[in-house]
Amino acid sequence: MGFDIEALRSQLPPGTVAYIDSSTNRRYCTGFTSSAGILLITADNALFLTDCRYIEAAQEKITLCPVREVSNKKGELCSIIQALGANRVILERQTTTLSAADNLTKRLDGLSVDTADNTLSDFLAKQRMVKDAAELSNIREAQRIAEAALKQLLPDIQPGETETVLARRLSRTMEDFGAQSTSFDTIFASGPNGALPHAVPGNRKIVPGDAIVVDFGCMYNDYCSDYTRTIFVGAPSPEQTKVYGIVREAQAAAIAAVKPGVPCKEIDKIARDIITAAGYGKQFRHSTGHGVGLEIHEDPGVSSVCETKLQPGMVITVEPGIYLPGKFGVRIENMVAVTADGCEVLGEAAVELSLV
Repeated sequence: MGFDIEALRSQLPPGTVAYIDSSTNRRYCTGFTSSAGILLITADNALFLTDCRYIEAAQEKITLCPVREVSNKKGELCSIIQALGANRVILERQTTTLSAADNLTKRLDGLSVDTADNTLSDFLAKQRMVKDAAELSNIREAQRIAEAALKQLLPDIQPGETETVLARRLSRTMEDFGAQSTSFDTIFASGPNGALPHAVPGNRKIVPGDAIVVDFGCMYNDYCSDYTRTIFVGAPSPEQTKVYGIVREAQAAAIAAVKPGVPCKEIDKIARDIITAAGYGKQFRHSTGHGVGLEIHEDPGVSSVCETKLQPGMVITVEPGIYLPGKFGVRIENMVAVTADGCEVLGEAAVELSLV
């Protein structure tokens, strides 16, 4: 969808300014990445403010609205907002801290800073759920890089190597292949550590018979990918094969159900019911997925309580798992984009039993 400034303006009462200062939402609204800046939007005006470090770059990049250099001089920000015809400020409640709100209230002496109004946060979260063609292209490329990096790493996953070394190597390989960074800390969890859904790589050495949960992703043009595969070192045991097959079945069924109009909680239920029927319901210890975009976790959540109905352009993960404490874990994850009549698996859909 991309940012629709007119849609936001239509929700702003006269005299109200939307104050957007989080780096992610500034990037979403303007396409400009920086460590400092404020986007101000009223019912009939808009202005991007930044300091002397970014003024030239911002003026070149931003086409949404005029760009102006601003300092920290007392009263300057207040005067700018008043000049836009505003006397009331609403914030991004999902990202603005109480401390930041207090400081802003002091800087805007004489203006009303409404910390309870959800209009701005709700609008941005809803808009960001639906990706346009350019956003989808960036996510596809981030996924392509991640998949290529794992293929490059597979021959290195050998007994004696440690989780930490392999996790770092995978992260570096993604950057070597064109990623700007990882999208989150790479998870490389072997053997019993794989039973921890968000394990932190440590000094455990890989041994024959391990099941290894590798959960990773990267950023490309500020958009994220998220990908999980479970890799077996040598032939898997009968129990490992059974559990892998159940997770694979649950994921395939959930992906097959993704289409416009389906509530997110239904996708979660489909995966969860299959795992529960197989006797492992208590070992599936997280939601089935989440939205992905400029941040690795975005709306909508693919959980048992999420009523949001899927729409074309939404990107979600489908990542059921089973975790057996002291033994091993299995998780399989793909990102999918909702299309007009179903969904597109972003990247390779194959989830055959992976062996090294």
